[in-house]
Amino acid sequence: MGRSLAAAPGELRQAKGPGQTFAVVARDERKQRFEPRLNDVRMILIEAGGALLPDLPAAMGRYTSRHLARRKVELMIGDGVTVIDAHGIVLQSGAHVPCATVVWS
Repeated sequence: MGRSLAAAPGELRQAKGPGQTFAVVARDERKQRFEPRLNDVRMILIEAGGALLPDLPAAMGRYTSRHLARRKVELMIGDGVTVIDAHGIVLQSGAHVPCATVVWS
């Protein structure tokens, strides 16, 4: 019978097999996993242009806007980002959006 690779949280164990080395690090998933509920998260989509998905038919942009709004995503259309810093986002209009996390695409 082989030796168990079970490890306590934070413990590193190593085992070797024919031509292979395995390393197992056990983590306490309860402490490292973050699963926010949608009600705990404020999502804002900022679009500098006049509509979402401008390269597609206008109906697609309208559909997408309605769908995101139903999912509680705030839409800021027609106001581009000028600054992102540790305190949040500043828009072209001068509006400040306080935030801790920015996803840019």
